[in-house]
Amino acid sequence: VMMAGTLRGSSMRLKEGQVFAGHTVVRKLGRGGMASVYLATESGFARQVALKILPEDLADEPSFVARFQQEAQTIASLEHPS
Repeated sequence: VMMAGTLRGSSMRLKEGQVFAGHTVVRKLGRGGMASVYLATESGFARQVALKILPEDLADEPSFVARFQQEAQTIASLEHPS
């Protein structure tokens, strides 16, 4: 499961143990050209998710936001056979 969001009014880096949008950050997995991805635990469900965060400067660019949202919707529609 992958969740997506933006960080406004703070640095882009989430810290281990920090809660963001109902998810507790476990650790940073990596950073790409558009966003950083963190391993997080979804509160109340005890399952791990990938939390992809778009930086604030790109969150103000409609083309990046549209691409980011489309990617999140595409990933959310995927199902694993197990």
